[in-house]
Amino acid sequence: MIDYRPYRPRTHNFLLKKLRQTLNTMQMRDWQVELYYGDIPPTCLQSQSDKVGACKYWIYNLDAVIWVNWSGCKADNQDPLDVLLHEVAHIWLAYETNEERQANILALLIGNTIVKEKK
Repeated sequence: MIDYRPYRPRTHNFLLKKLRQTLNTMQMRDWQVELYYGDIPPTCLQSQSDKVGACKYWIYNLDAVIWVNWSGCKADNQDPLDVLLHEVAHIWLAYETNEERQANILALLIGNTIVKEKK
């Protein structure tokens, strides 16, 4: 299991910026993703209110809703950014079914994380 970073207060604007960056990185620029950050989930995710985050997506419309539960993150000592990235991963895995393309994107992400380029 992944060790999540400990809780840090995050703003909605910070998470929106990271969401846009992540969608670009994951080659999901055409997606319309609505982000909710707070204690009350949106109507379409009401049944998930006991979780730290949840998502619902419509692949054919390239549309999604992500909810990050502020108080749930704090109570579970999880960084809301990690929760957001986790939910985007759910959407991406359902959307990107081409295994070769998945491997290419993941290799680039991992490579950028573990290798520092010299200037």
